[in-house]
Amino acid sequence: MCGWTLPGKIKYWVTHHRKQKEIVFDHYGRKCCWPNCKVTDLDMLSLDHVLDNGYEHIKEIGKHLYGYLIKHNFPDNVHLQTMCMNHQFKKRQMKYRGEKLPKKVTTI
Repeated sequence: MCGWTLPGKIKYWVTHHRKQKEIVFDHYGRKCCWPNCKVTDLDMLSLDHVLDNGYEHIKEIGKHLYGYLIKHNFPDNVHLQTMCMNHQFKKRQMKYRGEKLPKKVTTI
């Protein structure tokens, strides 16, 4: 990438990130795990750390989660689930309020 222009670098990384995201969500699923949620738009989906240890996990592996998962062949000890951004936020709010999560949505 030496000598590339900033727009060229941005385009490369956006394309690279999208390809990695497609591979990762082909593995974890392309639908939000929240009951009755029909979100399948890849731009709206994210990975949720079931153990609520996302901060610690990213700190341990570095900031490129998708690359890590692909490189390590989707390790079993990383407990992830597919959630849309809205339900990932809702899960956090429900947890802080001490509310019970739907059965399909896991947290350990």
